Amino acid sequence: MGLFSRLFGGPSQDDRSYVRMWAEKRRRELSYSNDLSRENLFAVMMYCLSCFGEKDTAEIVPSEMKELGFDTSDHYSGDASLFELGCYMYVRLDLWLYKHKPDHREAVSTTFVKEFIKLFSQALNSRDILSLFDQRVTQYGKLARTGADLEEYHRHLSQLILRTRDNQLPQSYDFENIKEPLMLGIIDEFGVKTALIAWEEYMLPASLRNIEKYCDLTE
Repeated sequence: MGLFSRLFGGPSQDDRSYVRMWAEKRRRELSYSNDLSRENLFAVMMYCLSCFGEKDTAEIVPSEMKELGFDTSDHYSGDASLFELGCYMYVRLDLWLYKHKPDHREAVSTTFVKEFIKLFSQALNSRDILSLFDQRVTQYGKLARTGADLEEYHRHLSQLILRTRDNQLPQSYDFENIKEPLMLGIIDEFGVKTALIAWEEYMLPASLRNIEKYCDLTE
């Protein structure tokens, strides 16, 4: 049984997403592998990322939201939504490495960025991914330096994800000069925020545990 096999569960159920299919393919490849490469660690991170908006995943899409007629997988399971969440994920992982495993930070974070840009440039067929990624990371970094709370991060992140409804491509977005928030209805807004909170509670800690495991084993 491979190092990452316990993290990986069943197959992705959304074949519309290039990233989900890629993560599932890598899951199968790594299920019986003990190769401790940074590229394999990145694959684990992408599998955690792809759990956002999965159909029939009770921990990520609460049943009460389905009863209201909302399921994140209906409109926010595309690669554009995963890109926005992935930018935020990178910032959280990088901050954790800075605080807890600084000797590993440069190598792990650099690999993440390189592989992330390559993966999402293919998934979204866009040349703007690097500039948009830099924009998001810079703005989240400003929030971190000002001591913003989780609600402030999620306020911007939910707006970014709402803008990717039905896989609309990510666009430039200025945290400090928002003319007006995007209004798509209370069910969409509440549903995305609820899914974000659930992902942060379940999948982000799983990502951090696997990074810690990787760092400990490679030391």
